[in-house]
Amino acid sequence: MTVAERVVEFLKERPGEDFCDICIAKALDLAREQQAYHVTNVLGLTVEYDRVRDVCSVCGSNSRNVTRFRRSAPKLGGAER
Repeated sequence: MTVAERVVEFLKERPGEDFCDICIAKALDLAREQQAYHVTNVLGLTVEYDRVRDVCSVCGSNSRNVTRFRRSAPKLGGAER
């Protein structure tokens, strides 16, 4: 399993929880925090994930970006007809 697949699986198993890259790297026993960063930075560009400055659910830091998997993606477009 690739690092990206491991990060995605980790986040999907914990929907709505916020994780900084350091805590993701520690939880997955990655060699470097940058491995998590490269994945979460890309995930943050998708509609399924948020990447924002918020409080990490594990370490409580509020000085880092955190990534969370949304339970459901937001609906795009205008009002339904």
